[in-house]
Amino acid sequence: MLDAPFSMWATDGEGVSAWIEIKFKSAVQVSTIKYRGRSSAGERNKKITIFFSGGQKFSTNLRNTDSI
Repeated sequence: MLDAPFSMWATDGEGVSAWIEIKFKSAVQVSTIKYRGRSSAGERNKKITIFFSGGQKFSTNLRNTDSI
């Protein structure tokens, strides 16, 4: 997808264990992450895990909904 304001990144149908890696040019403080699943209910993820470079990770189960 596009690396621009108000754009999005997405996997390309890879299925289970697909991932997206984001590398910033310099250190940033992440305060909010918005996630939206695919429009098709059958293609939506059930769980997401976010790994940070400092070794921290955050996992959560996702609702099967079309909203953010």
